[in-house]
Amino acid sequence: LKRELGNLSLEQAVERSNIQLQQANNNLQEARETLEIEINNRIRDVKFHLRQIQVARQARELSEQQLQNEREKLRLGVRGTRLIDVLDFENDLVQAKNRELNARIDYLRALTRLEQTVGITLDRWNIKIEAAKAIPGRR
Repeated sequence: LKRELGNLSLEQAVERSNIQLQQANNNLQEARETLEIEINNRIRDVKFHLRQIQVARQARELSEQQLQNEREKLRLGVRGTRLIDVLDFENDLVQAKNRELNARIDYLRALTRLEQTVGITLDRWNIKIEAAKAIPGRR
């Protein structure tokens, strides 16, 4: 009778271990899928912000051309051209440059988030951390 109960306990322990192993495998698969989704989202964000830089650059270039045209019209004395119009185009150019700069910043932030997600930020920037120094209170 003792031997049969012992075998039953052993079988139950094996079954529990198998269940725990399956749960661990399921958790690992879920973590992989979550990471894949997050990486895909980060890649999408990087691509989006790269397009935003291109759009902002085109807008800035257009603004530069408009300002140049308006200055030339003022220099030539084209009727209806006023100094205030030139100043407005200069202001528009400053705003366009700021939007382009913000687009670049947003792109770099998105790229950094992607690098953090895939775990390459420190390698990308060639940053080395010694384990002993990274632990507070250790030298």
